[in-house]
Amino acid sequence: MSILATTDFSAPSARALRTAARLARTRDVPLLVLHCVEAAADAPTWYPEHPSELPNPEKYGRNAMEELDAFVEDVIPEDERPDVLETEIELEHAAEGIGHHLDEGGFEFVVMGATGRNRIASALLGSTPEEIIRRSEIPVLVVAEEGELGPWRRILVPLDLSESSRTVLDHASQLAREEQAELDIMHAFPPTGVDGSSLPAATPREARESLQDIHAKRFHRIVRDANLDDLDWATHEVSNRPNDAIVEAVEEFEADIVVMGTHGRRGFQKWLLGSTATKVLRQMPCSILTVPVSEPVDEE
Repeated sequence: MSILATTDFSAPSARALRTAARLARTRDVPLLVLHCVEAAADAPTWYPEHPSELPNPEKYGRNAMEELDAFVEDVIPEDERPDVLETEIELEHAAEGIGHHLDEGGFEFVVMGATGRNRIASALLGSTPEEIIRRSEIPVLVVAEEGELGPWRRILVPLDLSESSRTVLDHASQLAREEQAELDIMHAFPPTGVDGSSLPAATPREARESLQDIHAKRFHRIVRDANLDDLDWATHEVSNRPNDAIVEAVEEFEADIVVMGTHGRRGFQKWLLGSTATKVLRQMPCSILTVPVSEPVDEE
C-alpha cells in the first residue's frame, strides 16, 4: 500500500505534498505524486475536449514531467522525503486522471490541496476535491491552505450515530496513535427526529429531551465500544446543525484536522455528497480527512 498525492503546482498543493511526504515517512510506505497535464503551466489557455488532444501531447507530457520533478525537489526537502517517492503524469482531466489511479487500487488514502489555480472552483459543486471524495472508496485528505501541517496534536471526530460511525472513529483513533494526538469526539443533536424527519416547532420540550436522550445513549455506546484505551480523548455533545457545530468546534478546540464520514453510494448516487460534508468542506476550517462509509443517511 502507498499514499497518492496530487498536485497542480499551486501553493495549496505544495502544502498537501509536504503533508503526504510526512505521512508516508510516518507509516513507512511509498509516496506517488501525480500531476495531470490539464493544469500544466505551459498548457494553452484553451483546452481541447481531452488533454491528449493537445497539439504535440508528447511535448506537454515531457515538459510536465520535468516541471513535476522540479516541483517535488523544491517542495520536499531531502531529509523529509520517504524512502520511496515516485512521480507520474497523466494526459487527462484532473478528476479523471486521479480516478483512474484510484480504480487501480493499492493506496491507503489520497492527499489533495484545498484549492488549486482556479480558486473560484473551490466554491462550486464539482471542484476536483469534491469529485474525488464522491467517487473514492478510500479516505481522502484535503489539506487546508492554513494551519498546522503536522504532527497534528488535536483531532476532531464528529459522529452522526449511524453504524458507520464506528468506522470513522477507528480511522480517527489510528491517526491519533500515529500523531500522538488528542481526540475530541463530538455529536451534534440536529433539529430533526432520530429517523431524520424534521421536528415541528411545537414539539413538546419533553419529547425533544427524550430524543436527545436517545441520541446521547447511542453516542456513548459507540464511544464505549471503540478501542481508545491508550489515547487521550474527550466527548462533547452539542445542540446545533452538524456543519455549524463542526466549524465552531474546530475553533473552540483548536483542532488541527477533522475526521468525518462521507456516505458511499454506487451508480448515479455516488455523485451525491452529504450536505454536512459538503458544507464543512467548502468552509475548510482546517484540514479534513473524509472516510467513505457504506451506510447512507439523510443529512439536512
